Amino acid sequence: MLEESNINQNIVYNCDILEDVKLIGRESYEDVSYEISSKFRDPITSKSIRINSFKTRLLVDELKQFNSVRPHMYILEFYGITKS
Repeated sequence: MLEESNINQNIVYNCDILEDVKLIGRESYEDVSYEISSKFRDPITSKSIRINSFKTRLLVDELKQFNSVRPHMYILEFYGITKS
């Protein structure tokens, strides 16, 4: 399971191992998808971000928000970032 992996390290997802990918949201700078990781067999959500300097700042601000809250069952956890 994903929770059993070492969360102190970045988890790099190879997009080739994601199955049943469904687009669940689209905004001005990102697409949000729901997929199944064939490695962990767990459902995950991911954001595909179209980067420029302004959008990078939005991403950094969002990651700061993730890190500023305590874990809660209704808040998604951040496991890592990868470049595709």
